Amino acid sequence: MPATLDAPGEWYLDPNTQVLSIIPPAGGLSGPVEAKHRQYGFDLSNVSDIRIVGINLFACTINTTSSSNHLLIDH
Repeated sequence: MPATLDAPGEWYLDPNTQVLSIIPPAGGLSGPVEAKHRQYGFDLSNVSDIRIVGINLFACTINTTSSSNHLLIDH
């Protein structure tokens, strides 16, 4: 709950309203507030012969399984 925030760097996302409450770090914020939205940038589970080239991912990963093969991931 937002009322329980009492220290710099703490935050709370209300699951019903999707409102983010934050106490900025002691030095303040120097840019936009960003949050992770999804766990996987690509889900390559059980697929083969895929090339991913020149894509930058932020705060996510690429999911593969033991059945995924012949994958090229470059940059």
